[in-house]
Amino acid sequence: MKERMHTTAMTGIVVEEWKNYCVVDTAVGRFRATPLGALRKRFRRICVGDRVELRVTNSDTFEALVMTILPRRTYLPRPPMANLDLVVFVNTVREPAVSYETIDRFLLNAELHELVTVIVINKIDLFNKDDHETARELRATYERVGYTVLASSAQTGEGLDSILTECRGKISCVAGVSGVGKSSLLRRIFPDHEFRTRELSEKLERGVHTTTHTTLLRHDQGSYIADTPGFSFIDLPSIDTADLVACFPEINQTGTRCRF
Repeated sequence: MKERMHTTAMTGIVVEEWKNYCVVDTAVGRFRATPLGALRKRFRRICVGDRVELRVTNSDTFEALVMTILPRRTYLPRPPMANLDLVVFVNTVREPAVSYETIDRFLLNAELHELVTVIVINKIDLFNKDDHETARELRATYERVGYTVLASSAQTGEGLDSILTECRGKISCVAGVSGVGKSSLLRRIFPDHEFRTRELSEKLERGVHTTTHTTLLRHDQGSYIADTPGFSFIDLPSIDTADLVACFPEINQTGTRCRF
């Protein structure tokens, strides 16, 4: 096997990206891989999720060179990830309170980058009667325009199977504002991986963010799930009105029925 690794180029998926190297998951193991100088000039950076071709330089220590970055199917600039099949956008209705503006901004960005999004309402174990009503309204709002909306509890594990069913066979990322329980959900999925979490900031009613870089974790054969740095707001790029309208399913549906 080691002789073949020296003579055969192989492909893999970037699961971690650092300043001067990346970690690439392949069929024979994980390699610490350094990008060729030419790649650094052609690309701003290698991203988690990139599919790359490697040349092994040391089979004993699993070191390699990244020879080629294969074409990206999709690209999400914030957090930077390539070849995403699914975005799991985690929200809750309390601690922190729900923000429709934040959800809409995120969904708009996902639509602009042709990414499929599943909305998750987390922390349902903490909900009181009013919270459950707010969650039902939130769910109805986005299901009405075609989004899949799931409910979950990182504490009890409720809803976890539904999330994993959506992620099966895909490269997925888990995103959302700090404090909604992203890392807690991932800790249920990957109990052997260390996800650091902290209590909410009482002043801002937002979580103190502890994930500092994106890591892609393999759940099963062909399935990868990423934990991503938290964010409070989504930066919206400049966009033409026609393109903006195309990002809203409810406007598209109405427009196709309008005679004018």
